[in-house]
Amino acid sequence: MGVKFNYMHNFLQKIRDFSVFELRPEPISISFNDSSLRFLTLKKKTSSILPEAYWREALPKNTVVGGEIKEAKTFTECLKNGLRKINAGNKKGVYAVVVLPENATFLKPLSLPKMSGEEIDASLATLVEQNIPLSKEEAEADWQFSDFNKNDQQTDILVAASSKTSVERILEIMNEASIIPVALDPAPLSIARALINKTEKKPQLIVHFNHDKTIFVLHDDNSIDLSMSSLSGVDFMQKKIVAELRADPSIRTSSEQFDPELTVEGPQPSSSGQGPSTRSGQGPAAMLDSINTKGFFNDNIKEKRALENSLADIIDQINKFKSFEHSPSEKDDIKKHCVCQEIILSGYLAPLPGIDDFISQKINLPVIVGNPWQQNGKFNVIPKMDLAQSLQFCATIGGAIYARHWLSSPVLK
Repeated sequence: MGVKFNYMHNFLQKIRDFSVFELRPEPISISFNDSSLRFLTLKKKTSSILPEAYWREALPKNTVVGGEIKEAKTFTECLKNGLRKINAGNKKGVYAVVVLPENATFLKPLSLPKMSGEEIDASLATLVEQNIPLSKEEAEADWQFSDFNKNDQQTDILVAASSKTSVERILEIMNEASIIPVALDPAPLSIARALINKTEKKPQLIVHFNHDKTIFVLHDDNSIDLSMSSLSGVDFMQKKIVAELRADPSIRTSSEQFDPELTVEGPQPSSSGQGPSTRSGQGPAAMLDSINTKGFFNDNIKEKRALENSLADIIDQINKFKSFEHSPSEKDDIKKHCVCQEIILSGYLAPLPGIDDFISQKINLPVIVGNPWQQNGKFNVIPKMDLAQSLQFCATIGGAIYARHWLSSPVLK
């Protein structure tokens, strides 16, 4: 089964409906996960998708855990600060597409007997309860059509659902920060929307490196088939690197102090444009800086080997997901076998020198570094925002594309 690659039906669009007489503002895009909030606005008066302002606001530890907001007051203050950074803090109400964390939503492709939209609406609660680990009382859900299996006998849809309690909490916090959500969008859909052109037909696998996890999104024939995640995020991989290098007595010095919470976000300019941080010395932090700068072109054999070993789990996951099967119907035992023809890298590790060639050699498939601005054409050099930062903002960029589509869509449907 698969999902038509277009904008969600809209996921929870009932949050905000506009009158035909009301001027529709262009929403900003806000995304968040356990470590940060991201904000993005687009340039107006142009059909291109270009950033006007953007900001990454770090979240204090345990503010968001597993995609759930635990510290509402802290989260609200971070929201307000982020709005100020993009010059939206003084407005009485800021309209936004809010991208929900991957682990805060459930996505489920379904094949049903031929049904109309009205019939699907009427049976949605039952479909959610039968296919998603939430009761109909607990779930806030929406859906979209898919034409992956083109025939007159069935209807393919994608169901998206989230905990009603979580959604209500998010809306309360947004209201406290004077933010008016026009839609909520699952992160896997936003990431794919930024990275894959709607005309693309060949099977592809997106590998998106976050701090706490790595997200895998399967895309085939203009459809999203499945999204999954691995706990092997950037933080976990970097700790593996440091642990391996510290175990080597030729590298570790007796006076060296190891910070178990050490993380390095990779080669990236800061949001203020001051460039990447640098460290002196030969401790774990300095070694990680060396690895992040040189990547797989590192002439230090031990550092290069530690980097390769840290990606072992990701390689295993890619090999698992690169070949997958579609069931045309729940009643049909015949399955369509599909093999990915290309891997797309995004997130923190995507710009690491040589990572695309290394993974390609391990999985025997073409691997490319994604271009979140592909909808503008082939170029990936964007004023104000370099490629490394753009790859970290994939979900936020996808939310902004959704916002632009929402703005241009008819009020009366």
